[in-house]
Amino acid sequence: MDEEYQGNVEATVEDFSVEPAESRRPFHALLDVGLVRTTTDNIVFGALKGALDGGLDIPHSDKMFAGFKKDEKQLDAEVHKKYIFSGHIASYMRVR
Repeated sequence: MDEEYQGNVEATVEDFSVEPAESRRPFHALLDVGLVRTTTDNIVFGALKGALDGGLDIPHSDKMFAGFKKDEKQLDAEVHKKYIFSGHIASYMRVR
């Protein structure tokens, strides 16, 4: 299946979804967070983004990703990218 479904080869913050091929569907999975509180910007949603970029088909909504603006109902890609590359931690360490 790795030849049929190419994952996201470049680290971007854009929504990446695998389109079903003619012969087989991509791996379908569900996100089980266990006892983790599913608050916005939680680290578990970073793992979800990595799994989506890897080519898994996981039902999700962008509302829980870092950088989602409820007023505009849109994901701010630059804020999301900052969190993916740990820019928020780097800025915190510069202040200290």
